Amino acid sequence: MVKETYNRDYWKFWRLYKTRRGARAYAKKHSGGWMIIKMNPDLLTAKEKKHGLGTWLVGSTTEYLYYKARHSKTMDFEANYVAVEMWEDGELLAAFDEDGV
Repeated sequence: MVKETYNRDYWKFWRLYKTRRGARAYAKKHSGGWMIIKMNPDLLTAKEKKHGLGTWLVGSTTEYLYYKARHSKTMDFEANYVAVEMWEDGELLAAFDEDGV
């Protein structure tokens, strides 16, 4: 069973970047565990598209794993949010190809 994170506003704690490089810089700079994710561009809101925001997300590893476990059965989570890199305290722990492998 997946432990609840109790973070109802979890997307406020994720950062959206135009480039992988920008997302990586955030993960390197901040302590804690971070996932760099390539998001499906179809999921961008009209406001995000208007402001030219990219599809590279960086967010908490714990939050990512929680929502992946929670939503994998109800939506194609891995197709919409592809894990690309995992960071811990500024160090790269794992790099995946863009297919999430």
